[in-house]
Amino acid sequence: MRPDGSKGDFHGEKDQAVEIPLPSDARTCFKTPSGKIEILNPKEAYPLPCYLPPYEGSYPFRLMTGPSLYALNSSFRERDDLLKKEKAMFLQMNPVDAEAKGMRESEPVIAFNQLGEVFFTLRVTSKVPSGVVVAEGVWWLNHCPGPRSVNALTSQRLTDQGGGSTFYDNMVDVRPGKKKS
Repeated sequence: MRPDGSKGDFHGEKDQAVEIPLPSDARTCFKTPSGKIEILNPKEAYPLPCYLPPYEGSYPFRLMTGPSLYALNSSFRERDDLLKKEKAMFLQMNPVDAEAKGMRESEPVIAFNQLGEVFFTLRVTSKVPSGVVVAEGVWWLNHCPGPRSVNALTSQRLTDQGGGSTFYDNMVDVRPGKKKS
């Protein structure tokens, strides 16, 4: 079934169930009324998964903080060999968004919101959707091109369900920056 409730064709499959082979010792009984994975939960305010707008911030870009290939969050940042491979604290942006902002590859930029601002080097890539910017890894402050890391843009607020981190509910804007002196 499509998100709009109609039945239809998904990637050439017509109303076929997807079966995933499981190991013989896989847990297949869950603590739900049916004992199965349940997507519909009538006890919740939103009983089915759905899009909710960002919690705060009327900024134009959703900030995604992804893992780095050369560090694990802030771990391994002491390794000069890995820092050299990563080269800079990049903010990735879609080419259409970069052009609209008059920004070019490798230029210094500042991502900012109501919480603060962070200096980055711009990396323009079509791998990032329009309306999204991506910062990889958490850099140590002494390696940052400015006085703050990406954490300065993320809220301390916890999620409404489960009390988890809100790393992926952050909006920012981006403007040209100046290099650290």
